[in-house]
Amino acid sequence: MITGLFMKINNLMMTGGTGISSLDTGLTKLKTLTIGVVAGIGVVIVGWGGFELGTALFQHDTSQIPNAIKKIVAGVVMIGVGALIGLFT
Repeated sequence: MITGLFMKINNLMMTGGTGISSLDTGLTKLKTLTIGVVAGIGVVIVGWGGFELGTALFQHDTSQIPNAIKKIVAGVVMIGVGALIGLFT
């Protein structure tokens, strides 16, 4: 649901807006807020993945290392989502 809403907002911004300046301003703020929240969650996920990687390496538990690396990569992608969206708008 949130992804669909974000895609609709992104499509409006790509077409130059709605023509109503107050609505365009609100949509821009909503887009910025959404990107900020996703990037913030990405920072938490990178930290969580780093903690799990350190724990797995310390305990010599090789079965948990790939999951920790996947979390770190997912967090980095979430942090970079703002730059990716910026390429399309």
